[in-house]
This record gives sequence, structure tokens and C-alpha cells, in this order.
Amino acid sequence: MMLLNWRREGGPMQRIKSGLKLAAVLLCIFSLTACEKSEINEHEDEYSVCQMGFTYMSGNPMIESPDGYYVFNGNFLNFYDKSLENPIVVCSRPECMHENEPEDKRTECNAFFGSQTDLKYYNGFLYISADAMKGDEACSIYKVSLDGSEREKIYTGAQGGGLQFVIYKGDIIVFEKQYKEDEVKAVLTRFPIRNPEEPNIIFESHDLEDPYINRLEYDGDFLYFELSDYSENIENFNYRIDLKTNEALLFCDEMDNGFEIGNDRVIATKNIESNSENWTWVNEIYQYSKDGKKEKKLTEEDYPALGRGASVQGVDGQYIYMADINYGANALPEEERYIYVYTYDGEEAARVLQPGGTFEYIFPGSDDYMIVEGNDGESSAIYYKVDKYEFGSGRVLEAEEFLRVDPSNTDYSYSY
Repeated sequence: MMLLNWRREGGPMQRIKSGLKLAAVLLCIFSLTACEKSEINEHEDEYSVCQMGFTYMSGNPMIESPDGYYVFNGNFLNFYDKSLENPIVVCSRPECMHENEPEDKRTECNAFFGSQTDLKYYNGFLYISADAMKGDEACSIYKVSLDGSEREKIYTGAQGGGLQFVIYKGDIIVFEKQYKEDEVKAVLTRFPIRNPEEPNIIFESHDLEDPYINRLEYDGDFLYFELSDYSENIENFNYRIDLKTNEALLFCDEMDNGFEIGNDRVIATKNIESNSENWTWVNEIYQYSKDGKKEKKLTEEDYPALGRGASVQGVDGQYIYMADINYGANALPEEERYIYVYTYDGEEAARVLQPGGTFEYIFPGSDDYMIVEGNDGESSAIYYKVDKYEFGSGRVLEAEEFLRVDPSNTDYSYSY
């Protein structure tokens, strides 16, 4: 896929600038239908919640903004329009050749970020966590202008390793691993974007050998995450923090294999048995209330794909996303592997043929597109889109590729 330079033919830069000016005007009235309506001064928080549809295990690889989408092509940040087309490298330097620069010059590109781990949009700026940028010894969070020309470091982690974060009502809540008194801890720190010099630790793990936080996301005034211990005997714990009081409580504590936050429910997975030799497993799926009360076990009577061993991949305000097994001894033939989209009441809204190769992850995405991440063994990643306007058509849909990440664009060994 051709990536357009800001300077080529003088067009893309002007179109994006015009679009950004219009977006600034529309910012106060723009509303995403997947979110509840709010007062104008709460708009950016609503928009931030909507970005949870792009949450990966350890951050967002892409996000939506009022004017389009931002996504990383390896180390280089790209902008796509609202149709996820016409990619442009987010660099304002006229002379820059971006990924085509010599290796020792690549880091000078406005769009370059080393080992980026998270990406968010908030109030007219991008917020990006990236490793060891130009001499830093630890991962930092940067506030970045939409055209890439301005970059301000607002937070630096205590040690090396990626920073995963959310933006909640003008505050950043960031996860990092910290080493204190011969003990490693998973720590959540909260600070105002406008005053990052006032950090406040709201959570830290204890008595775990190798702790890590996955799927950091919030809904309403609650922060949800999975705390895992990746030592010899892997353990998973689910937490919910009341962001009004910073009180942390265990949540869906019987579930050990992830949970998804929906509009009026939580869908959680419990592993019953697994075999690491032939990569087989048996899971049970349960429905919980938003306050963590178990309501019922879900079966194929509720969602027929569960009868095929499908796993829950995501939940948003409208749909529940599931996928057939695509690896291990229980994998279905490639031509029989589907992604299923159900309404909350169990009606099949869409069935999508899984892309060739190995599909890695499903993002509920935006109001317009579901996103699928895959891999063919040659690219670092392949991103596909599925148009949600096709949901309900009654036919099997196919995901359309919009980004193939070249491994040469992804180099985590840069030294500065």
C-alpha cells in the first residue's frame, strides 16, 4: 500500500490541515452514537471511552479521532481518513523520506516512535507511549500534535518497559512495572494531563513475582483490568477500581481467562482444562452484572457459536464478538473459520470469514468499522476492516485489508 508523504504534490498536507480546522470546529458538537450523549464539556471524555473499542492486551495500536484514524505502520505513525483509506505518514518535515530514510536518520522523522505501546486521542492531541526516544532510558508518554510537528514529553516511567494508559476526565492513569525494595510491582499512577508533576499511585500489586496489567480500560467511573503473574505458575486476577474513590476490589474473581465490558453486562471466561502439548483447551463463558455478580453460564442456546468452541473476542455497546478456533489440534479447517457478531439477545448480526493466515485479534472498533488483526508469517501484522453497515445483510462478509506492516518498518533495536 502506498503511503503518501505530506509534501508530495502539495495536496495531502493541505487536505489534512483543512480537515483538522474543520474538526476543531466540529469537536464540540461531534457525537459518537456508540456512546451515551453527554454535556458538551464532557465530550472528550465520551470520545475517550469510545476508543476502548481499539484496546489490545497492552494498549491501543490504533485510535479514531474526529477527522479519521491514526494507526502505527511499524515504528511510523500513519493517518487514515474516515473510510480507512488514503494513508499519510504523520510527518510535517518536507524533506523527510520516513521509512525510506537511512537507518541512522529514521528517528528524525516526526512520525517515528520507538517500541510504541499505546496510542490515544484526547482534546485535539495524540498521546503516545514509546520506548527510549532519543536518549531516554525509560518509556515515556508524549503529547503530540495531529500533524506530528510538535511533541512534548509529559511523563517518563521509573524503569524500562512499555507504559499502558487510559485518559479519564482529564487524567492519565498509567500502568508500569516498578522495582521497589527488591520487589517488582505492577503500579497504576494517576495524574492530571495539565499538571503531570502531581502523580498519585492508586494501585500497586504485592507478593507477585512477575506482575503485569492487561486490558486496562474504563467504563463510566470504573477502571477495569487483569492483573497477571507471569512467573512459573501463571495466575490471573481481575480488578475494578472506583475512580471517584480509588478503591480497588477483586472483580469476577472466579474467572481466570479474561473478561469483556459491555453496555449492561460483563462477559467473562474461565479455563476448565488445557493441554500445552497439542494446544487444546476447554473454556466456560459466564455473564456477570456490571457490579460483578454472576448471572448465568452462557451456552450455544444463548449464542450458537459457543457450540463450535468459539471464544469471546470483544464486547461493545451493541454487539458481542466471537471467533472460531484457528490454531491447535481443535482448529477448524481454514475455509470454515468465522468471526461471529451477535446482538445482546443472541441474534446473529454478521458472520465474517476469518482472513487467511492466522488471525490474532478482533477490535470492536468504531461505529463504522470492526477491525481484525492478522498475520501471514511474512508481515509484522495485517489490519483488516469490516464495514458495520453490512451487518444484518444475511450474507457472509469478508474483511478488507487496509494495512500490511512491513517488518523493515518495525525495528525495536534502535539506540540513540
